Amino acid sequence: MRILRKIFFGPELAYEVRKVDKGNVLHCKKPSKALRTSLHLASHLAIAVIVGLPIMMGFLQIRAKAIQSRADEARATELAHQQQIAKDSYCLARTLYFEASSKPHSEGDLTDMLAIGQDIVERVASNAYAETVCGVVNEVRTSKVTGEDVAMYSYTFDRRGTPQGHKWVKAQIVAKYLLKDWQTNGRNFQYYPEVRRLASHSVNYHAEGVRPYWAKADVDNCRLLPLGKIGAHYHYANFREVDKAGYEACRVRRYATYSRSQHVAGR
Repeated sequence: MRILRKIFFGPELAYEVRKVDKGNVLHCKKPSKALRTSLHLASHLAIAVIVGLPIMMGFLQIRAKAIQSRADEARATELAHQQQIAKDSYCLARTLYFEASSKPHSEGDLTDMLAIGQDIVERVASNAYAETVCGVVNEVRTSKVTGEDVAMYSYTFDRRGTPQGHKWVKAQIVAKYLLKDWQTNGRNFQYYPEVRRLASHSVNYHAEGVRPYWAKADVDNCRLLPLGKIGAHYHYANFREVDKAGYEACRVRRYATYSRSQHVAGR
């Protein structure tokens, strides 16, 4: 303690020195009580600073590293998000290009693109399909009829050519606005609201003149609700999500019809 006092406060503050001419002996008078108390507190404060400063600096370094780590993670997450948006936009644009009507220079192909695009983002929002646009359009399922693997969107198996021309430009623009609207506004459609509300909750569609097996089977068993023709395709919504009460009533009617048929067959 005495050494610390001398180091930080100097020997002249450690003691009040008085020379006394008695045999060349240096006599020292003890400092006053107030001075001793001040020196005592000051020395403890110095020790606290010496010991505590490295600890504080270490804590600040750990804190700075944690903040930097979180910032790096946030940047990486944002970068991955932006990359996924770019991929989804490309996948959606290709799907609109190949699946939508090819009527040149008309509103028919735009309406068709909007309705098909709405169908795809509705699938992304549903728990029954993949979580990304690219996952939805590249999905392959086993056919209930043939048992073979079937692409949900046939163009992904057909190896068609590279999109180009006016229709490709339009498909990219529509895809961009559809995804932007969906991610920022949800179902509060800001872009092309009329067509998109017609196709709201649509999860299936087929072209005019085509009658796939699921169109009749899933409507008969109350899984799908016909939304009518939008653009060049007929669209269907998930009945239960759109109208739960109507879905339950349909199931009751379906069961009653099945019971009557079984009763007639048993006669």
